[in-house]
Amino acid sequence: MYKEEKRPAFYRNMKYWGKKPHNIWREIISENTKKNDIVLDPFLGSGVSFFESIKIDRIPIGIDINPLTKFLIDTYANEINIEELEYYTNKIIDDIKKIDIYNKNYVIRCTNCNKYTDIYNYKHRKNIIYEVAYKCKECNKTITKEVENEFEDISLKKYDKNLLTPKKRASCVNSISTNILDKLDEDSLSSFWTNRNNILLSLIFNKINDLEKSSIKNYLMLGFLKTVHLTSKMCIPRSPKSKRPLSTSWGRPAYMLPTKQFEQNPIISFYKSIFGRQGVINAYKSLKNHIKLPIETKNSLNELKNKKIDYPNFFLGDSNKILKKIPTGSVDFIITDPPYGNIINYIDLSYIWIMWLELFNSKYSSNYNSEIILNDNNYNSYSEDLFKIWDNCYRVLKNNSKLILTFHSDNTQEWNALKKSIEKTKFKFIGNYLQKNKRSSESNVKAKKGKAISDHYILLEKGR
Repeated sequence: MYKEEKRPAFYRNMKYWGKKPHNIWREIISENTKKNDIVLDPFLGSGVSFFESIKIDRIPIGIDINPLTKFLIDTYANEINIEELEYYTNKIIDDIKKIDIYNKNYVIRCTNCNKYTDIYNYKHRKNIIYEVAYKCKECNKTITKEVENEFEDISLKKYDKNLLTPKKRASCVNSISTNILDKLDEDSLSSFWTNRNNILLSLIFNKINDLEKSSIKNYLMLGFLKTVHLTSKMCIPRSPKSKRPLSTSWGRPAYMLPTKQFEQNPIISFYKSIFGRQGVINAYKSLKNHIKLPIETKNSLNELKNKKIDYPNFFLGDSNKILKKIPTGSVDFIITDPPYGNIINYIDLSYIWIMWLELFNSKYSSNYNSEIILNDNNYNSYSEDLFKIWDNCYRVLKNNSKLILTFHSDNTQEWNALKKSIEKTKFKFIGNYLQKNKRSSESNVKAKKGKAISDHYILLEKGR
């Protein structure tokens, strides 16, 4: 049993649904490999195995179908000038604060000092604003003010048609229920934001997109993506007892439209996403302390075929298809965290970020039809999809090498599907153990018995 340490800031910066204890995975990788060995993760997710392998001089191969994973790898691989990041962040914010749309919707006269200041958030009840909150930049007082629908949303028709905006249809996202779809203003994912926040998010995005410096753009985009979910209608006001009237979170891994909503100022949120305690700047500093930057990465399947695996590799797409390109007996160790049935609909939930990433760069798109997830309670199909992955993993592994996977579920049928998928392979089962994590994963929200704070580690071995 290992003891989990506090995660570095770069692992905490971006909300991604399946983060694993970094130091525990690093210890496991270290115990099962030596310097310059190749470590494979066919479900890379938030990239823990990738970065921890690099930290201890192993060569990672990561695969994931989610473009968000590729974006995180691309961004964190770069070394940047923090002063430049600060300059461009402040310039974007200052430029937008001069626009009428911002001043008419997010500026208020402080009731304490009578000076103008920025509104931090509106609170809605049944789509009617009942409270506004701000921290005055002049007198430094935090004030919440009850209102009676004094602040109306604006019409999208009034904003610049030249702005790049996402066009993803909500009805194309399988995990959005019919009940939620019926409540949306239109069949668009953008309906999960108010009109004013859609406009301000588009203004921030377009200013980032117009910059020429690619590495700075990526880090600004990272801050923007963190802003996206925190400014949606899916965020809920905290209880008055928390004494935190200026903050919120998207607390559940699901699309929802709660009766009470917290509409956060995108400019304030973007500023915090860059400069805040868990913002991009602190994430970058922690990353630079954790591993040497820049990271030279490759994504050449031809080099994999020719067994020229001497740099970290990441591949976006279908894990099964990409695994087939990896030479037989070329991998020293595999560690991975496969989808736990349908506890978390990773791609569906990531669409709120992917729809912006696809506008940012066309390379951040993928064919999501091959995502491995339990659909329509078809356990046989789910098991067969996992078997194909494990079977390919067996082939690419060297003899006497191990595959370690994590799993958690309260559903016996999901466990049986996993068991069946492993038993069909030639892997030898070595054992399993329960590892308690320091913090609960987001899947704990859906776990019936609240056990998702722990993960089962399943150990498999390829013999001679």
